[in-house]
Amino acid sequence: MSTLTHSTAWLRDEAQVVGRATSRTIERIAAHQQAKADAFVRPYLARLTEKELAERGFASTEITKIKAAANESLPVHL
Repeated sequence: MSTLTHSTAWLRDEAQVVGRATSRTIERIAAHQQAKADAFVRPYLARLTEKELAERGFASTEITKIKAAANESLPVHL
């Protein structure tokens, strides 16, 4: 007589569901942190010329986004 109330297949399925949810959560946190970092760095990068940005490996679409941030104020942390 088994003392388990659920089969091992059920437990495996639940673990996969939890794993996928955890993975999505971590991806969302990482994307949010990357967006914050980009917003912090973009005004500094906007001070560089397009040639300097290209030399640093930025694509033309990235350079356009960076140059659009030229009017943003630099972040200040106390």
